[in-house]
Amino acid sequence: MKSQISQKQRSTILGLSSKGLKAPEIAEKLGLSMPTVRSIIIRHERADSWTRKRITPFEKARIAEAQSKAALKTYCEGHGWHFAFFEGKTGAPRTGIIDAIVFRLGKKDSDILDLRVIQLKGGNAGISAREIGRLKKAAENATVDWLIVEYDGETLQFLPDDPA
Repeated sequence: MKSQISQKQRSTILGLSSKGLKAPEIAEKLGLSMPTVRSIIIRHERADSWTRKRITPFEKARIAEAQSKAALKTYCEGHGWHFAFFEGKTGAPRTGIIDAIVFRLGKKDSDILDLRVIQLKGGNAGISAREIGRLKKAAENATVDWLIVEYDGETLQFLPDDPA
């Protein structure tokens, strides 16, 4: 014969379980059978797995991208790098090979700029030899030039004249 557990007893069982008590301890404390208590705890722990929303591949990719960005940001902040992510106006990733750059001034000579181009990968995404080749080519073809920018209180001045 099954014993009927009231909603109040069920709440008490789950409350004690959340405080770290194990099923045998709860059963003894409340005068209930251990299998009944264990069943209530297990059903509660598994309940959300039955109702969990499935993630689409698109959502999974966006989550992996956000996690990759957060991890890179944390790393950069802890190691003296500055960073910039390249993304569209909506925040969507660009289609080019370069997703971000990180840069810092030289540790021994502050007139030296250390700059890296980055392809972000996340989740189960692997990298191909073709992507490595594209990223190396992008780094080799990067252009660097000098520019002095002065603001006189009204207008922003560029020296030499901004070619853009």
